[in-house]
Amino acid sequence: MDTDAELYAAAARATERLLRIPGVNAVGVGPKRVGGVAQGVGAIQVHVDHKRPLSEVDKVDRIPAEIEGHPTNVATLINRRYAALPDPAPGECYGKRQPPPDIDTQFKDAVLAGGGPISGRVDETHRGTIGLLMEDVAGTNKKIYALTCYHVLCKLSGTGSDQTVVAGPVREKAIVGQVDPNGSCSCSHCCDDGFGEFVQGEVFGHSWRDMALVRLRPGTKYIGGIKALGPVAGIAPNPTVDQLNKDTYLVRKYGNVTGKTGGRVVSSIIDPGAGDPVAHFVVVPHIPKGAAPDSLHFAVEGDSGAAVVTPDTRVMGMLTGIGTYEAKEFFPGTDGFVNATLVAPLSAILIRFRQQLDPKFDVTPVLATSPNDIRTVPPNATALLDGEQVAVRMPSAAAVAQGLAQGPGEAARRPHEVRDRVRADLSASPFGQELVRLWLRHGPEVVDLVNHDRQVLTTWHRSGASAVHQRLARLPDTAALTTARFPATVNDAPVADCVARMHAVLARRGSPALRAALDWLVPRLPDLAGLTYPQLLDVFDGTRV
Repeated sequence: MDTDAELYAAAARATERLLRIPGVNAVGVGPKRVGGVAQGVGAIQVHVDHKRPLSEVDKVDRIPAEIEGHPTNVATLINRRYAALPDPAPGECYGKRQPPPDIDTQFKDAVLAGGGPISGRVDETHRGTIGLLMEDVAGTNKKIYALTCYHVLCKLSGTGSDQTVVAGPVREKAIVGQVDPNGSCSCSHCCDDGFGEFVQGEVFGHSWRDMALVRLRPGTKYIGGIKALGPVAGIAPNPTVDQLNKDTYLVRKYGNVTGKTGGRVVSSIIDPGAGDPVAHFVVVPHIPKGAAPDSLHFAVEGDSGAAVVTPDTRVMGMLTGIGTYEAKEFFPGTDGFVNATLVAPLSAILIRFRQQLDPKFDVTPVLATSPNDIRTVPPNATALLDGEQVAVRMPSAAAVAQGLAQGPGEAARRPHEVRDRVRADLSASPFGQELVRLWLRHGPEVVDLVNHDRQVLTTWHRSGASAVHQRLARLPDTAALTTARFPATVNDAPVADCVARMHAVLARRGSPALRAALDWLVPRLPDLAGLTYPQLLDVFDGTRV
């Protein structure tokens, strides 16, 4: 067993016993320090509410000088808490920070990048920071995700170290969006419906297990980089005990509130029950000479979720919380306090998603090739049709205008013949004639809304309408006349729910003429669930207009 592993194992074994001592609030690993100076030897870190003279401490409550042959180092840690930012009172303006040079030109609001703001819809009074853009490790249709802290997307109760999660996001349903750091929103970007849905994550108290994946929606622009820090270069190894002893593990981050800051990793904290030997790492900011230590921050509320990187922009972890230490612990001869930041190791987060959570997500950071490597989530999606997971594609404008999908079968081989046959089949009944007339009048507007209106596009995919459209286009294929059926359910809900959602968004975003046409049509639509194409025509023949 190597020295680092031995030290972490000893600290883990001692954690439960040490936490029973009054005033001890955390245990970890870091350097032995005397007068704030690292002594070049690893130690078991014992974090306490405040230090007292040895004479005032009962013998049974004294922290031993050594544990299993490893020295101990006592440090004062107070006010450990989440770093999610609460909103101000209604009507109160946010303060505006000065953006670093070139940020607004490199990463605009319409392009998601690490360091941007993120908020859930469970409780919009808290927000945090996008850490990284992630992608599936394998697969032909890779999904794109945003990584942040789980608590950022939650409803929180309490303050400081007593803050707890009281309501969390629901998988596949909780909408996540980006709010402007100054408190205003741009509905043309993503604030109305968000840029994605929460798909996996968890929180375990104030531990390193505080992560969330948000799957981005088709059409969302993103870059595998971090504001002011540039393209992500990979994943960095965790700090070694030797690096902690020498104070040589330097890091940076870009948070939604504080922007770009720098600091150093000084120790770690083991989180009991969260999975040993994984630990939080503690970062303190670089303090210029003459500056009061408590006047500067590596991170503050609102920076939760930010990626923490090495100087070469490799990611070592994600910011999950903040706390306060006595300054003299890390800055010799300095009075007062220093603001510390807690960082969860990215390597442990990826293992958690890949192996231990269900369903599992094998993801890795998106690596941009340059600051201009802006990409777009492809218009691919999946939906459940009658319980079967199917891949769907948003059809081209020309295909929608013709009432056809670009897919396999006869419809793809002879589109004009199929279109003419379908139009003739529909025109054989009064109700079918109304459908043809409605499409000829309003089809181009529907196409334009689906292709260019973000709210309509979002509902098109989230409701499963794109999958229903794809299935509907297969029904007239002569090879599928008796096998292809109109779905009864979409995403485990009746297909009528899908119709109602599309009706609502098209009526809201479309012209008065389109709204009037849909208001006439939708109440008259017969139940088509489970019908083949010939059966569908028979039902239309019996539908009154």
